[in-house]
Amino acid sequence: MANIIDDEELCKRLGKNAGLSEEQVMAARERFMETDEDGSGNVNEEEFCNMMKQLLGHRLKPLVLKRVSAINFKLADEDSSGEVDFKEFLNIYGEMMRERAAEEEAEAARKAKAEAEAEAEAEAEAARQAE
Repeated sequence: MANIIDDEELCKRLGKNAGLSEEQVMAARERFMETDEDGSGNVNEEEFCNMMKQLLGHRLKPLVLKRVSAINFKLADEDSSGEVDFKEFLNIYGEMMRERAAEEEAEAARKAKAEAEAEAEAEAEAARQAE
């Protein structure tokens, strides 16, 4: 399975099974190749931690980042081999993309609600001044 990453069509099929669009699969493939620092075709825990540091390092304290990375690595390493292959990587990547989309939707809903409340307040203030 080490050569999965070289087969673009297989990557796309695996990505579809993980609930990813072709664009997301290609982004995941690129991220995987960048993360696989030694070119082994698998990502070890240190490489995974480095990726998480790039993605989340600015948002988390070092100790928290280390714990989050370790937990996510164990989740990604479905076969407990000590390495994450591309198929496993796609599954965790898909999960992260769904979480990100949910967070973005929640943030958009919060902003829309705040804007609606501000607009209602402005209308109420205008009505009070018109009296």
